[in-house]
Amino acid sequence: MIETNIMVVDDNVGLTTIVALILKKEGFTVVTAHNGLDAITQVEEGVKVDIVLMDIKMPELNGVETFKRLKKIIPKATVIMMTAYMVEELVQEALEEGAHSVIYKPFDLDYLLSLIAKIRENIVSELILIVDESLPFIENFMETLSQRGYKVHMALSCSDAWERISANEYDIIFISITIVQADSHKTFKKINEIRPNIPIIVLSTDDAAPKEIEKIILQGGHACLRKPIDTKQLLTLLERILTAKIE
Repeated sequence: MIETNIMVVDDNVGLTTIVALILKKEGFTVVTAHNGLDAITQVEEGVKVDIVLMDIKMPELNGVETFKRLKKIIPKATVIMMTAYMVEELVQEALEEGAHSVIYKPFDLDYLLSLIAKIRENIVSELILIVDESLPFIENFMETLSQRGYKVHMALSCSDAWERISANEYDIIFISITIVQADSHKTFKKINEIRPNIPIIVLSTDDAAPKEIEKIILQGGHACLRKPIDTKQLLTLLERILTAKIE
């Protein structure tokens, strides 16, 4: 097993203790901190940290501010934010600052362990395809997903997409509504003939009619995301799909 050092940062002492015990039983080296300043002090003093589990809402210094300061000291560490509160602005800020993901309490321990395992091994089995006519949009989208460890391919047309889908075992496909609009039923059918039961996420424009989106979803789309893509909504959707895959 690759040696992995995890820091659990949460002002809830009971939760911190339980999570630390579980991680230690799994073979990880674990240190704990009950506030942001303690976490920063430990890292400044040389405590080795590869992965941080960070509560967002803490007294004095919240998790996001702590994360920003830790990032300057240990930029290669991967940070998973935790929260039990509806603090959407802080969640969004954490993701924009580069947090790997956000999990909501009470969280599924099996999912947390699988997430940590993927980070630890630096192996992400999920391969994603983005099909869209706009290269700048795809490049930005790919960067967002790549920063979270996903492997991402792109296609600028249906013909390019068919070649890639035939050659690669994709786990999720994002496809522009303008590409599928002409005949979404045929498009989804062709995708599923090549890769049965693959989740297809439709990328919609702001001016797309709700009825048209609903029609496309009913014909085979798994879900719809509107452009510009909301990072939190995107990662929440991916977490839901991948959790179902694990189960």
